[in-house]
Amino acid sequence: MTKKIGGLKMKLKKTFKALALLLGITSIIAGCGSNNSSALKKVDVIEKQVYNFALVKDDFSNEENYFTDLAVDGLERIKKEYGARIEVFDTNSSEDYEKRLREAAQNNDLTFASAFKFLESLNNVAKDYPDKNFAIVDTVSDLPNVKSIDFKDEQGAFLMGIIAGNTTKTNKVGFIGAIKEELIETFLSGFMAGLKVSNEEAYKNIKEGNLVQYVGNFNDQKKASDIAKKMYDEGADIIFESAGEAGEGVFKAAKEKGKYAIGVDIDWAARFPEYADVILSSMIKNLDEAVYTTAKEVINSDFKAGPKNKMEIGLKDNGIEVAKTTSNLVSKEILDKVEQYKEAIIKGEFNVPETLDEVENFNIK
Repeated sequence: MTKKIGGLKMKLKKTFKALALLLGITSIIAGCGSNNSSALKKVDVIEKQVYNFALVKDDFSNEENYFTDLAVDGLERIKKEYGARIEVFDTNSSEDYEKRLREAAQNNDLTFASAFKFLESLNNVAKDYPDKNFAIVDTVSDLPNVKSIDFKDEQGAFLMGIIAGNTTKTNKVGFIGAIKEELIETFLSGFMAGLKVSNEEAYKNIKEGNLVQYVGNFNDQKKASDIAKKMYDEGADIIFESAGEAGEGVFKAAKEKGKYAIGVDIDWAARFPEYADVILSSMIKNLDEAVYTTAKEVINSDFKAGPKNKMEIGLKDNGIEVAKTTSNLVSKEILDKVEQYKEAIIKGEFNVPETLDEVENFNIK
C-alpha cells in the first residue's frame, strides 16, 4: 500500500512538471505573439509619405494656355502614380507672381514656376525659403534651391528652318515672336541657322528684310494676325511663330491668305484641326515629361538644384520633337533630311547657334 502511494506521488510530480513546462511554453508563445501583434500594429500606423507639389501659372491673360497645361498634365501623372497632392495657383497679373509663389512654398515639397517671366519673383521667394525646393521653366536661376528646366529650343527651331528652307517657293520666310528677348532670340537663331544651311536666299532675305517682327506680348492674336497678313502680302509663304497664344493669329492669317505657318510648344495641327491644312509643322516641347521627371526626383531623393544641376532637354532626350502631323504636308524627301540633321545634332556633330551672333559664324558642310 505504501509503495502504491509513493508511486502515485511520483506520477503526480511528473504530471505537474509537465503541466508547468507546457504552461511556460504557452506563456512564451503568447508573449511572442503579443509582441509580434504590437510590432505589426506599429508598422501599420506608419503612413506612407505623401509628397506635395505646386504649380504657379502665368496664363492670367488667356482662358487657355496650352503649354502650361502640359505642366499640369505632368503633375497629374505624379498624382496618379505616386498618390501625391498637387496644387495649381492661378495669377491675375504679373504683380501676383511673388504672392502666389509664397503661398505655394508654405506647404509643398516642390513649387514649379511655369515660365521664364517668374524668374525675378521666384528668386525673391527662394531666398526667403532656403529649405524649400523650387523649379522654373525656360530660364536659369543661380540660386542653390532652384532647379532650372532649360529646353534646347534652338535645336527644334533649327529643324523647323530645314523644313521651311526646303519647302518655300518664294524664298521668303518670316518669323513672328512674342517679345524681343533672349528666349525668343534662341528660337529665331536656331530657325535662321536651319535656313542658312538649307536655303541661302531665304536666309539672306530674313536677315536683311522685314521678315522678323514682334507682337509685343504673348496673347494678342489680332496683332499677330495683322503682322502675318502683311508678311504674306509682301511675298512670304511660310511664317514660323514663337508667340505663345498670340500664335493662333498667325494660323488664322495663313488660312485666310492660303499660305503656311509653323508653330511651337504643342502640335498645333492636332490641337486645331481647322488650321491643319496650313500648319506645315510644329516644334513640340514635352514640358509634361520634364515636370514629371523633376517631381519624381524629389520622391526618389534625387533632386538636385542650382545652376550646375540645371536640366537641359533637347532632341537627345526626346524633350523636343517634330510633330507627327508634319508628314501630312511635308514630303518624305524633306523629312529624311530633317532626320539626318536631327541625328547629327544628337551625336554632337555640330552645335546649333543660340544667338544671332553665333548664326553669323555658323557653317556646316
